[in-house]
Amino acid sequence: KKIVSGEGDDSQVSFEKHKIFLYKEDFEKFMNGLQQAIQFIAEEQGPIEPHHTENEEQERRDIRLSTKKKEAE
Repeated sequence: KKIVSGEGDDSQVSFEKHKIFLYKEDFEKFMNGLQQAIQFIAEEQGPIEPHHTENEEQERRDIRLSTKKKEAE
């Protein structure tokens, strides 16, 4: 459930969290339902692109730089 508090530029959005209690015997049925939901979203909105944080991007650049330095040696 989406909760909006405040108004205008001062508004904040949060969501209620809910726990799911999943029994072992229901796991396969849950996985099938989850896969169907993901497939529906992908078909309606297009493929989901991976989200990378700035730290991940910086780590990749650092790895590339250190690899190039080792190759140059």
